[in-house]
Amino acid sequence: MPISIRHRSPALLVSAVAILLWTVMSTPLQADESQGYLNRFWQTSDGMPSNSVNDIGKDRDGFLWIATGAGVARFDGLRFEVFYTRDGLPDTQLRCLHVDRRNRVWVGTRRGVAYRENGAWVIPSGFPNEPVFSLGEGTDGSIWVGTFIGCWKWDDGGFTKINLGDITPDVRSFLGEGGSGMWILTRDNLCLWHPETPGTVEPVPGPWENKDLRDLARDHAGRVIVCGTGVLLRREGDHWEDLNPMIPNGDQNANLACAVAADDTIWLATRNHGLTFLHDAATGVIDSTGDLSLNDVRSVMTDANGMIMAGTNGGGINILRRRPFDTYSTNEGLGGTVTSALAIDRQGEILAGTDGGGIFRKENGRFRPCYRNSGLPGDGLIWSLCVGVDDSIWVGTYQDGLFRIRGDQVEKITPATGFSGNPIPALGGTRDGGVLVGTSSEGVRKWKGGQLDPDLSGPPGEGFVVYDVLEDHLGRIWVATGEQGLWVFENGGWRETTRSVGMPELLPAVIHEGGDGDLWVGSLGQGLARYHENQWTAWDVRDGMVSDTICQILEDDSGNLWLGSDRGLQRVSIAVLGAYHRDESGLPMESMLFGRTDGRIAHPAVQRGTRQPGGPRRRWLPLVFAGLGCDPGGSNKVSQIHPPAIRPN
Repeated sequence: MPISIRHRSPALLVSAVAILLWTVMSTPLQADESQGYLNRFWQTSDGMPSNSVNDIGKDRDGFLWIATGAGVARFDGLRFEVFYTRDGLPDTQLRCLHVDRRNRVWVGTRRGVAYRENGAWVIPSGFPNEPVFSLGEGTDGSIWVGTFIGCWKWDDGGFTKINLGDITPDVRSFLGEGGSGMWILTRDNLCLWHPETPGTVEPVPGPWENKDLRDLARDHAGRVIVCGTGVLLRREGDHWEDLNPMIPNGDQNANLACAVAADDTIWLATRNHGLTFLHDAATGVIDSTGDLSLNDVRSVMTDANGMIMAGTNGGGINILRRRPFDTYSTNEGLGGTVTSALAIDRQGEILAGTDGGGIFRKENGRFRPCYRNSGLPGDGLIWSLCVGVDDSIWVGTYQDGLFRIRGDQVEKITPATGFSGNPIPALGGTRDGGVLVGTSSEGVRKWKGGQLDPDLSGPPGEGFVVYDVLEDHLGRIWVATGEQGLWVFENGGWRETTRSVGMPELLPAVIHEGGDGDLWVGSLGQGLARYHENQWTAWDVRDGMVSDTICQILEDDSGNLWLGSDRGLQRVSIAVLGAYHRDESGLPMESMLFGRTDGRIAHPAVQRGTRQPGGPRRRWLPLVFAGLGCDPGGSNKVSQIHPPAIRPN
């Protein structure tokens, strides 16, 4: 669900943000609901120390603790605080993590173990300088530490090594047992330690010969669960129930970790098939064909709110909940490449351009390829789309030039100067039926009536990269060129606008003309700006912007701006923006934040849906977003907000 953001007190972030933004329906999963379970993920670009996440924990204050290959991070729902060796850790390569009942955060590293207490990291004495692969806690509060060559029990008196007898140590997991006992899982054995016989362990027989065992869990009926490669077993009395045949991929699964949710759903982190779930007879898989950032999942945990947290081996941390938006990807017909451009024609039909798969049109709830074998480049590297006043579709490509589609006819535009070989990242229709063509190195050109407009060539300066282009209702042409500034063509010439009217620095990335004729500009690091009556006003993260990098802007018919940034999709009222004044309270303006967990996309930035030529669009059309945003990368997904689903204010 979206969250209304107003106050950002650090002490309240997790209790407010994590619960409100990620609240999950409490009903159990059904077999056909795996695609309805959506995800948001965080990576190094969001502040993570590494995209390799080996373990996850949650403290009693609601903070997430994330063990990575380059340090441990504490996550408050908005930002990461990272700890390294300079902060007291024995090493930054973390293998496991555990939050104990005293709210201490234990970490197992490549060079021993440490815990955090009273704001400081402590390295307990008496433990060897060797890699730690597992941590656990007994019912008596003792801490258990497993390595490749041994098993230790720690209490306030120090470490005691546990004699595993003939069992190969390679300890993978611990699970506390009543009476201060401890289940100990090694690579190929399960054993039980009893405090009455501390010098030995009891091997537990089970159907795991020649199997690679990985993790332990317990359901709410108290039954022990064992997972591993081709293994999913649940202890029923004195025997083991084989659950593996019930789950997708079965013996092919390398199950690396398991967790049991509040509704007794068993969640499995697999090396090769993403997340697998099992609830009674309902099973399913959530993987990279849906919203998961990577199929190689190394850790999984659940919380009382129904959140599913998964750490991947290179894709960062994923947090899953239910889906309120409509999202389309390969399952709904989109190609496997990045969705790089969107347009909505005057009939409301959605067109999606992809970076390697051509153009798709949404029909009857699915996306279908169109204009194949019609003259568009074979590799289909579509970088921009625009619908003209005559309903023609303009197509900008990566290096094959400009195309125009009228009906079923595709025409390549080949002016004397040529667009071929120059990427066309921006297109904008004009009121007189032409099209503005923004290139990556030659500025902007206007094509109309079969020829280039000789009066429009610029903006001046060699190597100008055009991020966005727009003709406003007065016929002025605005061009966003990033580091080269915001340019306007009027009265037969070009001028750079911002510095001339008191805006000291602005790196514009996107331009939008509002319904009242004001110009809105999203920037690369300076937040949101408005040009009104020859004056600039700006808002940034201090005022409540989710990010200072805003790369897409849409306006709905109720006076709200939808802002696509490198940190999510934000909706803010234009009236609220106009009335807001930064004061000593430091409280940001009220707005609404939508993230991946709201079913939008699997990448934090968005792409503009459409702009009708000749001025602002005033008729309500569904807002549509794609996965290519402020930086390279992106997604092969398209998401649509329907008016009945998210009502404008």
